[in-house]
Amino acid sequence: IKAQDSTRAFKPAFYACEDFIKKGKTEKAIRCLEELRRTFPRQIKPCIRLAEIYYQLNEKEQALLFANQAIDLNANEALSPVMHLANLMRKKGDEALALKLQNRLLVSDMDTDKTKQNKQVQNQLKSTQILNTAPIPDVQLKNLGPNINSSENEYLPTISLDGQTLIFTRNHSGNEDFFVSARDSNQNWIAAVNLGYPPNTGLPDGAAMLS
Repeated sequence: IKAQDSTRAFKPAFYACEDFIKKGKTEKAIRCLEELRRTFPRQIKPCIRLAEIYYQLNEKEQALLFANQAIDLNANEALSPVMHLANLMRKKGDEALALKLQNRLLVSDMDTDKTKQNKQVQNQLKSTQILNTAPIPDVQLKNLGPNINSSENEYLPTISLDGQTLIFTRNHSGNEDFFVSARDSNQNWIAAVNLGYPPNTGLPDGAAMLS
């Protein structure tokens, strides 16, 4: 790999590393990404991929190290992949590790004035931080399964008085929309659907209440 920090030179080199990953050659992929990171020090993708690989290998401190390096390089660009990694950690029960990443984003130089997505995520991170530092007593958090919880971020749930209808906000592709689900005859939540327009608009929609 030539030491030339340009997008044109970076892409084929990165794809070569990705090819090792696809073929299950993890050690070669790590060496390739490490070399890529040294050769193209301003690119965050090698750091992100290394963080993901090390997390899959259960080397969590290494995963955290490379995720933090990506944030240091470019917090705005790292926002989406780091949040994805944090969500993966949370789903696998690594709440403390996910919170470390989210807290790191909170104190980064992320420019929240540039995009709505960054502002929304900043608010979400602050809410998560509050919930984790001051949890509600006698309440057990539970994943409601794939019909409600997805790879996106879901929050602000509201349930009807009879307990049969659930409305919540899902942040997908940087935009917030209301989603609704209901219980079936077995009291399981059916697949949530977007409520559409109205009430959803092209702007962020959230904080629904049932009356």
